[in-house]
Amino acid sequence: MQCNFAIHNTYTEYFLNRNQKGDFKMTKKIMSMILSIAMVLSIAVVGISGVSAAVDSDGRYVPSEGVETHRIYFAMPNSWKSAKYGADSAGIFWWNGSDTDGFVEGTERFAWPGYKMQVADAESNLYYVDLPTDVIAVIFNNALNGGERIVDDYGNVTYEFSEGQFMAANQTADIISGSYSEGDDDYYDNMLDGEFWSKAKAALNGDDKSFLGNFADNFYEDPDWGIAMNFDNMVYIVDLNNAAENLVSGKKFYYGEYYFFYGKNEKTGKYEYGGLPNYEMAKENGVLYELNNTSTPDEPSSEPTTTPEPTTPEPAVKEIKFDVKKSGWENVKNIYCHVWAADGTGVWPIWQTRSEKCVYDPDTGIAAYDL
Repeated sequence: MQCNFAIHNTYTEYFLNRNQKGDFKMTKKIMSMILSIAMVLSIAVVGISGVSAAVDSDGRYVPSEGVETHRIYFAMPNSWKSAKYGADSAGIFWWNGSDTDGFVEGTERFAWPGYKMQVADAESNLYYVDLPTDVIAVIFNNALNGGERIVDDYGNVTYEFSEGQFMAANQTADIISGSYSEGDDDYYDNMLDGEFWSKAKAALNGDDKSFLGNFADNFYEDPDWGIAMNFDNMVYIVDLNNAAENLVSGKKFYYGEYYFFYGKNEKTGKYEYGGLPNYEMAKENGVLYELNNTSTPDEPSSEPTTTPEPTTPEPAVKEIKFDVKKSGWENVKNIYCHVWAADGTGVWPIWQTRSEKCVYDPDTGIAAYDL
């Protein structure tokens, strides 16, 4: 299941999303207003052999013919492996766009945990997917269905399969998979003392493209949101120190970040990634990292010449805030928040909870809701 929030006044309804750092803001890229809040999917598994997309002999995703894709890498933490429960590969799940693995032909049940990803380097726990470009959000996992945890009216806990399997199944939060632009992600917004996007724009529009390194094709100007970058040939790194637990399902999920993926260093034999598109600039600024057994960024592989940016996102907050003034709303007296569940059908259901009144400060224009 996915849990979604809406904040509205008595005249208009708008939807909010949480970005990678747990902040809430008006979304820009998903139907212009919508992105689902990260939730844990703990729905009974069904086979993916019947889905319309192609899979190879190992059950790994292969895009359907004619589907436009971009390649995204994923470094699965070594701790996500489980020999006992057969979790030896990375998986990916999405519920939007082409080759939707959320449905099996002839049924309307989720096919969690989705597709297995292709193997880039098994020893390094490095995987990749040629992801359809119209897919706007994904969940990375260890290709293991942990089943549901059931709590009865008396607080007794049972498991669909077993407690061990439930705990062995690992996943990220739902992750933006389309692009970033300024204001979408704290890590890149704060990179180079907040000058990352301005430098990228100058390089994109100027003669000197050196700032963009080997990722010049990732950058473009969106007519609505300005300078932006897609994640083609970038790698998603899980931060094992930044996790949250779904209060309903009891399932833990992890946050992380996209980094520029530089490939294997032939001298060290290790894969490298970093926070800048230009490898040498990443090295100079102390945001060059090596891919080791854990997917949490390791110590920089070079001495920084400047103070590196923090690599650990801030923990997810339990309060959402909405800037009423910036939204353009007028004559606002009260702000309300609703919570509802989406079943993946693409049809928005009726309200599932009563309206909750937000704390609204008319002087600042900020409405807050305690989750």
